[in-house]
Order: sequence, then structure tokens, then C-alpha cells
Amino acid sequence: MNRRHVHSVCLLCGAAGLLSVGFIHGIENRGWLHVSLGLVGIAWASILAMPYAMLAGALPPAKFGVYMSIFNFFIVLPEIAAALCFDKLMGHVLHNNQVSAVMIGGGFCSSPRSSCNSSGKRRRPRNNWNALWKKKACCPP
Repeated sequence: MNRRHVHSVCLLCGAAGLLSVGFIHGIENRGWLHVSLGLVGIAWASILAMPYAMLAGALPPAKFGVYMSIFNFFIVLPEIAAALCFDKLMGHVLHNNQVSAVMIGGGFCSSPRSSCNSSGKRRRPRNNWNALWKKKACCPP
């Protein structure tokens, strides 16, 4: 199982966890809420680590830091935009229904999962880190 498949399974767990929040009602079912949020935790761990792990194998060692920084912009800027705009979206579109917002998040979490597996032809990584480490090509004397 490669990194893309692991990330897809983790995102699917998060989508199931977020979508199930809308179906858990009453204090007697709070144990299921713990299970649901545990599934969200699996997705959160994958969201924080796996995109960087998938990208790391395809980058040239000389430009590794530059490309990782640019990639980090594409992670952080949408988060900032969501933090600034989600308040108005909650009030005007969702009428402050937080459960609907969580379930919509589950739908969005399942959509990248499918695109992660169907992203076209799989390329081999450009670099072999073990070979570079043995040759010490990345570290000049």
C-alpha cells in the first residue's frame, strides 16, 4: 500500500466520522460520538503528514526547501481564507447550523480521497534518498 492509498483511506475515515456526526443524537449515544471524532483524528493526522510525504519523493534535493515552502503556502492560504470568511457563510447560508457545516466538511473530505487515487499515471520518484545518502551527493564536503 503506497502513500496515496494510505492517505485516501485516512480521508475516507475522516469523511465517515464527519458525516456520522449528523446522525448521532441524544446523550445515550455519546460513545458513538467518540468513535466519530476518533475517525476524524485519523484523517487529521494524515492531512498534516501525508501530503508532505508524497511530495518529498518527487522533489530534487537541491530545491527541496524552496518547493516545500511554496507547497506550504497552498496549504496555509486556504486555511486563512476559510477562517476569515466562514463566519459570514455560517450566518447567511447555513443559518448557524453547525451540524450541517460539519457534514458538509465530511462531503468535502471525501472528494479529495477519490481524486487522490485517480490522479492519472503514476510517476516514479526522481530521487532515491538511500542512494543519495550513501553517495553523500546532497551534502558537499
